[in-house]
Amino acid sequence: MEDSGYIDLYFGDQSHFGLTPNVHYAWQTMKNLILLPAAKGKSLSVVGLMTRKNQLYFDTIKQPLTPIKLSILWKNL
Repeated sequence: MEDSGYIDLYFGDQSHFGLTPNVHYAWQTMKNLILLPAAKGKSLSVVGLMTRKNQLYFDTIKQPLTPIKLSILWKNL
């Protein structure tokens, strides 16, 4: 349907980044602990839409992604 021009097909994804490391487990000895320095702070999310022809549209947001924010990105294509 996209090849005939009937629809515009987009694939979407979102990723979230933060300063607090998320390590569930790590191999370590009892004498040599693995410590990751962390800083509490704001997080950042990236949302993107891509076509089959590799046209990419993305935006960064500081709040959680909501349907309203996704529709604003969609309108800005």
